[in-house]
Amino acid sequence: MYAPRGWISRSLPREMYRLFARSPYFDRKWYRARMSPTERWQDPLWHFIHRGGVEGRSPSPHFDSAYYLEKNDDVRVSRLNPLYHFLAHGKAERRLPLRSAKEMTHRVAPETATLRSFITPEISAPRVSVLLDSATPSELTADYVRAAAAVASARRSTLRVLFRGTGFDPSLLNTVLTEHGEEFLHAVEITPVPVTETYSDIPFYADETVLATSWSSAAALRHAAESSNSWVLVAADSPLSYPSNAPRQEVTGIPNTVGLVSSSAALRHAMALASEPWPADLADYPTAPARLSTPDSPWHLSILSDPDNSTTAFLTAIDSVSAWLATTTENVTISLSPLTAEPFAFFDDVRVRDPQDLAAPDCLLVMSSGEVPSGLLKALEFPAVIQVAPSSSDRDTKASIANHSFVEPEIGSIVSQIRAAHSPASSTGGRR
Repeated sequence: MYAPRGWISRSLPREMYRLFARSPYFDRKWYRARMSPTERWQDPLWHFIHRGGVEGRSPSPHFDSAYYLEKNDDVRVSRLNPLYHFLAHGKAERRLPLRSAKEMTHRVAPETATLRSFITPEISAPRVSVLLDSATPSELTADYVRAAAAVASARRSTLRVLFRGTGFDPSLLNTVLTEHGEEFLHAVEITPVPVTETYSDIPFYADETVLATSWSSAAALRHAAESSNSWVLVAADSPLSYPSNAPRQEVTGIPNTVGLVSSSAALRHAMALASEPWPADLADYPTAPARLSTPDSPWHLSILSDPDNSTTAFLTAIDSVSAWLATTTENVTISLSPLTAEPFAFFDDVRVRDPQDLAAPDCLLVMSSGEVPSGLLKALEFPAVIQVAPSSSDRDTKASIANHSFVEPEIGSIVSQIRAAHSPASSTGGRR
């Protein structure tokens, strides 16, 4: 095992070597297993110091080099070894070694990430902003822009069109806004919003009115304006278009194909559920636990949800588990099947694990309406099962075991069921 020529005489590589050698964030065996056959003659530590770190290779399951470099521009630009920066500076500065659960939801559905924004003084006329994205119905885009212009005119405001994850043809404005006159048209702003995690913050007025056009744009705008100025444009024939949610002031000129409803967490969740079918198939799950459980093993919750199959189901699972973890101080283990390509953690210290590396779970959180095979439950020593699916879906409500419960895809209800499944373990040590 050799170090790169000349490095032994340099102080910084020697410091890194000593630091990494005693750090739980570097796993020699794990790192070597991911080196190419032509690289394995090298000392894994020296390889990571010389090449692996700046290439974004992870030193262990506990640290994601690629994420750390992506998240921290200063480290990437300076070409510092990411693990060295984290151990020497980043950990004290509360920088994360792994993607957070919230960041993972944004990775899976980038257009739902909250707009980076700041409040700026209103130096001219008030403004109405409408956000278009890839989930905006293409057949309603023109009518949504017309509706946004009608709201702006009614409030004697200018119009700003934000677009994210989709293209926008400025010539559309000339087609649909001619009735508002040249002065209104010339004042229209068109602003692209990146789907990346870092970009320049977008200015908003304190009393700006915002209009979403989809479930994802509604999520992105949820903190951009006061709730009284936050609205969602929906199809007029949608069940979500309730007359009781109409704006307080009369707005004329909105196309009869468009409804205007007040934005809320309940509405955003209902729109997300309506955006795609709820999964009816089960994600693959390993049927042979890696090891036997012991009485002092942490309580193990395992999530069955594939983001490639259903974005909404995956986001609901992650948000529900996050909400539950915020209410417990118990030492718990969380696993996910199938495991995402990028590692992530809840609340900094609860790393999401691969169930193949763990004992059988105490509880399965199944994000599907499909039947859970009795053979799988037997192989997993009959854990509690929480099956999440809308009652409107074609779900099989026949319980496979006594502690098999069914729940609507609503975060509060899911949290209550997880808490109920976990409480016996908290008081009696659980089934172990």
